[in-house]
Amino acid sequence: MPPIPTKNEQNFNGVNARNGTERGEEEEEEKEEEEKEEEEKEEEEEEEEEEEEEEEEEEEEEEEEERVEAEEEELVTWNYID
Repeated sequence: MPPIPTKNEQNFNGVNARNGTERGEEEEEEKEEEEKEEEEKEEEEEEEEEEEEEEEEEEEEEEEEERVEAEEEELVTWNYID
């Protein structure tokens, strides 16, 4: 909640005596800033999700490679036994 304006800061005819802005402009600016912050947060969350997905894919690929190598080693071992 904003502080109560002093007599010199009160709005006269819709204009703020302190800085000459019209009523609502400050509120609009605050809303725009909040929207920008929310968008930035959403973008950061999306980036984090994408990074996590990439890491999971890399881990799956590594596991697949390890499994294939293990199968190849097993086949080589069986060929020596025959």
